[in-house]
Amino acid sequence: MVPPVVVVTNILSVTAVTPDPTVLINVNPADTGGNASGNTPFLRAYTAGSIVTLTAPTNSGTANFQQWLRDGVFYTATLNATIAMVANITMTAVFVVPPPQYTLTVRSVAPSSGVGISVIPPDNSGNGNGVTLFTRLYNVGSFVTVGAPPAAAGNVFQKWQRDGLDVTTNMAMTILMDANHSVTAVYIHMPGPVDPPPISPGGV
Repeated sequence: MVPPVVVVTNILSVTAVTPDPTVLINVNPADTGGNASGNTPFLRAYTAGSIVTLTAPTNSGTANFQQWLRDGVFYTATLNATIAMVANITMTAVFVVPPPQYTLTVRSVAPSSGVGISVIPPDNSGNGNGVTLFTRLYNVGSFVTVGAPPAAAGNVFQKWQRDGLDVTTNMAMTILMDANHSVTAVYIHMPGPVDPPPISPGGV
């Protein structure tokens, strides 16, 4: 007599950490009941050893996909997570809301353009130093240091202004990106030496 074949079924639990109530996760292949993709949280039953691929969306509302967790432990940072159903498994798609971003506008006066300004660190797009007029984008709470050259277009550096107000006469200035800010490197013309008055023939 042939013994009965025992089919072991394992349960896949799919959840998400997201500000949205639910997230649509693509599941391939369908489970033993013909169920595939679903809105979190949901369960799928698979024959032990089945290979299953889960695909998360890039975004969930205002949150961006960050990673997959398998049973609470980091699994992959890619949208696709492929697993072997060797046991009951919980897969969690984690989404995070990016921090607010603010714009730093860098200007110059006398001249109004063409001044090379150092910017440390690079912004969220990897852009650092620039030539006025230019902008950079930073996360809230970032500290940014701008540096001006001592002279530009024949004029000498005088001061930095932030949002129209004088800040420092140092050529370097650090800004906290707690809002959109505009910084201006101000240059002035320095007159040359004045020639002494001519001496009259009589010495008077």
